[in-house]
Amino acid sequence: MADAEIVGDYTQNFEAWINDFNEWQTKIGFDPSWLGDYRFDIKFDWDTAGDAIEFGDFEGRPKWERRMQVPQQTIRDAIVNMVSVQGDTEFASVEQQNHLLASAPTEYDKKSALRIMCEEQRHGWQMAYLLCTFFGEQGVREAAKLLERNAQEGTRILGSFNEPIDHWLDFFMFTHFIARDGKYQLKMLSTSSFKPLAASMGPMLKEESFHLGTGANGLRRVVKQGVIPCELVQKYVNKWVSTGLDLFGTDDSSSAQWAYVYAV
Repeated sequence: MADAEIVGDYTQNFEAWINDFNEWQTKIGFDPSWLGDYRFDIKFDWDTAGDAIEFGDFEGRPKWERRMQVPQQTIRDAIVNMVSVQGDTEFASVEQQNHLLASAPTEYDKKSALRIMCEEQRHGWQMAYLLCTFFGEQGVREAAKLLERNAQEGTRILGSFNEPIDHWLDFFMFTHFIARDGKYQLKMLSTSSFKPLAASMGPMLKEESFHLGTGANGLRRVVKQGVIPCELVQKYVNKWVSTGLDLFGTDDSSSAQWAYVYAV
């Protein structure tokens, strides 16, 4: 799909959103100069997105590429919710983590954490683009909320993304366990019946693998050094495993049922 084909009537609203994003960076203490030559590009992998809906009530039909192709308002609302929650987690992570850059144990760790924060912002940027470009005024409102909620104030949608990350052991546990759940979520969204959302996931999954590797590598080094008591390490395993499991919801989740029916 050519880029010109995915641009909707609300692209100008995304440009306005970018101004709010710049203010958000300042608000949370993320210095834009830290980005260096990193750019927040919009990335799609149309080849892996698939052309046909893969499951649910609309299985076998062409994936929807525009808001008005989606047959019901309830399905549009479900897609908007999925995009909003994903974007919310990305910006929340930066709010939770960016203060750690000043106390990085090594230059390698600082660069790794900064790369993660850059990529998380790009992922949130991508989700805001989808909202502003494809979902009209509803999407514009939800994109604005991505920058209004704040992990430091405990107002992010999911509990894991309101938890404080106080130090680097905390950070390594977060990236090892919560990024693992994030990878699972991105994989699920890669089968979305809304093609622009599915096509967003390929590049995001490639970047997410580095986040997982950073956590695993950091924990490996912590354990190898043998300085931090096992009881303290276990404490933070318990913290992030428990809240990570909460992200999967419950077995009788009605929202999960409808997500399958709509293939969102």
